[in-house]
Amino acid sequence: MSNADEHPVLIERRGSAFRASCPCGWRGHPWNELRPAEADAWHHVYGDERVVDVEAARAQVASHVSAAATSVSVERLVHAARDQARGSSPHSPAAVEELARTAERSPQVIAEARDKILDLLQRHSRQNAGAADGEWLELHTARRLLDAALARVEDRVAP
Repeated sequence: MSNADEHPVLIERRGSAFRASCPCGWRGHPWNELRPAEADAWHHVYGDERVVDVEAARAQVASHVSAAATSVSVERLVHAARDQARGSSPHSPAAVEELARTAERSPQVIAEARDKILDLLQRHSRQNAGAADGEWLELHTARRLLDAALARVEDRVAP
């Protein structure tokens, strides 16, 4: 498995700012130009390597296009939940509603995002010997927000 398989980096645009991020939880610096964000993403995936087999990279990109379309909304929701968790009032009803809207009220997308957060929590616990720090609190709060969003969406879907 290559680094690109393990780290399918996404570059987000918010207004005039660009930021590279990865499902593993890594986030690059916010930039006002696309090129530095691309450089952050490249370094995260390939490290200091400068030579990449272009044909292999193209084939890899082509195989991930359909999977990426599905995972983009999940990754967007994971980042939104983490952003809400870092906010001043993460447990507000408005925060939960915003996450439900971001997921387009899809229980499947919310459940996948919650599972991704649980994976990040487990990885954090393994790397930090179970210590609860700021990142642990953020991930734990994000999971609770996604649980609340899922409950909200399922309540509206149920007859």
